[in-house]
Order: sequence, then structure tokens, then C-alpha cells
Amino acid sequence: ILAQQETESPILDVPVDLYGAQGPAGSYMLYQTVHQQPIVGGYISRTPPSALSIFEYPFIHQLRARLYNDHEPYAFSSELIAAAESDLEALGIHYVILHKDALSEQEAVLLYDVIYEVLADPIHEDQYIVVWERDL
Repeated sequence: ILAQQETESPILDVPVDLYGAQGPAGSYMLYQTVHQQPIVGGYISRTPPSALSIFEYPFIHQLRARLYNDHEPYAFSSELIAAAESDLEALGIHYVILHKDALSEQEAVLLYDVIYEVLADPIHEDQYIVVWERDL
């Protein structure tokens, strides 16, 4: 689906990871070589502070990968969910991909439910990923 898009369609991979060494960002960059779409994420060895600016968006910040002693549980207030669409819009995100295989089963279910509440029905789901398309 994504590789067939004729225009650039920014993708947000969840859990969001910008650091890469121990998280899923390296895999996200590999997937990007297949679908050829811009991603919100990925990593370089010395992440500049400006690259972390996406975490200034509360909804995106809450979707981050729990790495490097960050064990804060995922938590989504009704206010956070209500603001989610504006965070996605501000970053120009067209697709959201939930990588179930990068999460515990409990985390995957929680994040699925939250993203479903924001974006409704996914356009694709298999045992590894769920893909949502935002109406632009």
C-alpha cells in the first residue's frame, strides 16, 4: 500500500523511537527503504536536540518507545486524546503504523485502542503491524 503511493506520505511508526541503538528505529529505517516514504523518526549516532522536537507534542511524546530506563507506563488522558489529531496534523503525518511486535501484548492492545479512538478503523492489520491512514 505505502510503496504504491505516488506522493510523499509521512509515516509515524509507533512506538516512536529516535535513538535506535536498543530500540526499533533501525528497523523503521529499513522498512523505509521498501516503502520509500518519509518517516517521523529514525536515528543517527549523535541525535541533535532539534530532532527531538517531535516530543514537544504531548500525544507523540506519550507514544515513545520506553528505552534507557524510561519505564513510565503508557497513559492517555481524555485531553491528550482530544489533542492527538492536532499533533498529527502539525507534523503532517498521513499514516500511523503500530508495530505490535515491538511492544508487549498489553502495550500493543492499549496503543491500538488509543490510536483507534483517534483515527477509527485501520486500513491494514496483520500479526505484526496495524496501519491507519489519516484523512488529510
